[in-house]
Amino acid sequence: MTELLLGIDIGTTNIKAVLATPEGWIIAQAQTDYPTQHPRPGWAEQDPLDWWRGTVEVTRAVLADAPARPEQIVGIGVSGQGCAVTLIDQKGEVIRPAIIWMDMRSEAQSEHLRQCCEGEILAQNGKQPAPYNADPVLLWLQEHEPDAIAAAKTSLTSTGYINFRLTGAAVENQSDASILFAFDLAKGSWSEELIADFGLPRKLYPEVVPSSEIIGTLTAQAAAELGLNPGVPVVAGGED
Repeated sequence: MTELLLGIDIGTTNIKAVLATPEGWIIAQAQTDYPTQHPRPGWAEQDPLDWWRGTVEVTRAVLADAPARPEQIVGIGVSGQGCAVTLIDQKGEVIRPAIIWMDMRSEAQSEHLRQCCEGEILAQNGKQPAPYNADPVLLWLQEHEPDAIAAAKTSLTSTGYINFRLTGAAVENQSDASILFAFDLAKGSWSEELIADFGLPRKLYPEVVPSSEIIGTLTAQAAAELGLNPGVPVVAGGED
């Protein structure tokens, strides 16, 4: 039996899947598009359920195209657009549409971060605050949609959300986490000082794990939807 690896990418406009051997030989590829909503000028949102539906579609497509048996899949890795703010509640349900990196609504919150914390952010993360990132978006939500923040168990990226659907683990890979202004690059972890300075709830910053670390295995429910066997290891993945 030839062992195969499943790779999934949650892009800005589409989702892609590839089946490959551990040596890197590509066996099958598939992709499907999903929409971006623009409720107001400068806003950009996506439905995380579209990401999951796309994941199911492209996974089943590459299995059929290969053709491959479920028992051949021995590992799964996901990448994705890094700053799609995805709030989930205690039951794991999506609270509101994800605000993606193209969204520009949080310029005022970005300016607030420039005024209060720009030097500290630059020293710890090497970036200057701008609306593409998750931290000012979370501040915008705290100001304009406080009920959403109150109901949130945590905030995930697109990769984090698909990993959550695959395994039930609500974690963030280091690649995604390092994009956020609250990440300390030298320590490889969240900066508790910056999170406190931002005035955001600590719960919005989930556990961070290395990109190559196995975060869990495919649940029975996810396996049934994808057409795979439960128990397949899933690694934390990274930003696309």
